[in-house]
Amino acid sequence: MTVTSAYLSGAFLDNWYASDLTQSNRAGLGRWSKEDVATYMKTGRNMHSTAFGTMDEVIINSTQYLSPEDLDGMATYLTSLPAAHDDGEYIYDDATVAVLRGPERKTAQGANLYMQNCESCHVDTGKGYPPYLPPLAGNPPVMDPDPASLINIVLNGSSRLIVDGTPDAYRMPGYRKSLNDQQIADIVSFMRSEWGNNASPVSATQVAGLRALTEQADDRMPTLRMK
Repeated sequence: MTVTSAYLSGAFLDNWYASDLTQSNRAGLGRWSKEDVATYMKTGRNMHSTAFGTMDEVIINSTQYLSPEDLDGMATYLTSLPAAHDDGEYIYDDATVAVLRGPERKTAQGANLYMQNCESCHVDTGKGYPPYLPPLAGNPPVMDPDPASLINIVLNGSSRLIVDGTPDAYRMPGYRKSLNDQQIADIVSFMRSEWGNNASPVSATQVAGLRALTEQADDRMPTLRMK
């Protein structure tokens, strides 16, 4: 098999962006250990990120049942893939904390909305409470070149992971009904720009596009949406 630079480097699929699985440092697995990868496939969670979207189905129906040997083999393979993107090194920046704790948050785009809707779970440091409430700081999907997954999860929330027969106690709520396109764009742009994430901003037009696509998907396949 001929491996190109696009191999496992991410793609838009089912209204989500399937993340880069190569050793790209920021939006890929470059900062994940073999143990991190195996834990994620077994439980849907690790210290870096949490499964969402159609990846939930992969964890629930497939990878949680793999043997330790198979999990180790897959993790060994994934952590051996050279980086598809030279996206620089992720370095945490704590300047965001001062913005959120000070008067600047009233004028910083998206900061007040973040404090009102996101801070209780993901906290002002952006580090969350992993592995159950994931960090936003340094989280690969937050820094993806394509922001579709972050927009989708803020719009529509996440389903519950079910591991070892036990439903997860935590899930991301959706803000489709309570926030408009510009407000969601402001929050997502804030998440992508702060704590050293330094990813590109998101427009209200992009949010409106995902809002329409996910409404259409729900209309076509209502029985596939996990509650």
